[in-house]
Amino acid sequence: IAWTIDFWKNNPLVAIPGDSFNYSSIGYVLAGMLLEVAYGGVSFDTLIQREVAQVVGMNTLTPDNVWANIPHRSRGYELDDGLRQVTDDDVSWQAPAGGYTSTGLDLARFCGALNSEVLVSAEDQSGQLFAAHPPSRHYGFGFAFGESARGSRVTAYGAGQKARTGLRLYPEEDLCFVLLTNSHHADADHLLNVAETVWREGEPNRLCPHLRPSPDGRRGHAYWGLHR
Repeated sequence: IAWTIDFWKNNPLVAIPGDSFNYSSIGYVLAGMLLEVAYGGVSFDTLIQREVAQVVGMNTLTPDNVWANIPHRSRGYELDDGLRQVTDDDVSWQAPAGGYTSTGLDLARFCGALNSEVLVSAEDQSGQLFAAHPPSRHYGFGFAFGESARGSRVTAYGAGQKARTGLRLYPEEDLCFVLLTNSHHADADHLLNVAETVWREGEPNRLCPHLRPSPDGRRGHAYWGLHR
């Protein structure tokens, strides 16, 4: 993915490194480039498939390349004087920053693996992945974290031209909620709140109409997944 550097190499700095916290997709792209170099030129997607997807069993995880023929890929929508379909955008340049697609079930598998030592050791989880990195006090390597009435909580949210996603992990409970939507206007945090509240009340079959369990082989709508 070194070719992507031309998209941003001349952009001005948002802040002096280490001075303030700003989320940066470009930062993750740069990290992906460094991984390719460290692994002797192996492509980033090959690394993801070998080190993550195959290990966890995420059979639907694939780059969301606009030119690729991906079975059951959903259309994106947004509210703009009514509901309208969004034209697919080329996100191949930002694969390390979340330019992938999968089912909700596979995202739940990924979340479950994060809370085991399948992908990351317990030491690296507490010392790196889910630890603050100054100057931020609540953000680690792609995850925000804090405390809740049920113990620690780890969250990650994603936003794209045609999607909003969310992941919420409770490590002490070994419990994770994930959400994938195919709408630009969706409130992922609110929808996760709804799904979590209904599940914790013991009535998962009474999810409101805009939430549906994630069936195998399908992408889109407001599918959600649960790992426990």
